[in-house]
Amino acid sequence: MKMIVVLVALLVVAVPASAQLSLSMSGDLCPGDTVTASVSGGGSDLLTFLAAATSQGSTTLLGGPFGVTIDLSAPFIILPIGTTDSNGDVSQSAAFPANLPPSVLPNELHFQAATLAFSFGGGFPMTIETSNVATITSACP
Repeated sequence: MKMIVVLVALLVVAVPASAQLSLSMSGDLCPGDTVTASVSGGGSDLLTFLAAATSQGSTTLLGGPFGVTIDLSAPFIILPIGTTDSNGDVSQSAAFPANLPPSVLPNELHFQAATLAFSFGGGFPMTIETSNVATITSACP
């Protein structure tokens, strides 16, 4: 019995702690402006997605053993933004069209990033890690 406890303790110590995924957003929600999402603290070579919604809340996606809860309320949109580099970072920028009527854009948007990792060597085959929620508030005239 002592041997099992020691082995379990060694496994727990040997497994590195998960990095904290962090999202920062910059830019403005005005026509012609550029918004940039910067994700850091993830593992390397992970698919990264960005969810955007007009309100915060709690929504469970996928369900079952693959379920993940995001801190945004429906309706929301999920977009792939890239693959993390060797440091676990990825960033992506997008511009709103200059001829877009300001009334089409909300006064505030909330964003949350998620990374998706697959493992094929045993254990759970898919891991999803979510970030903090970052908010951009419009400063349009």
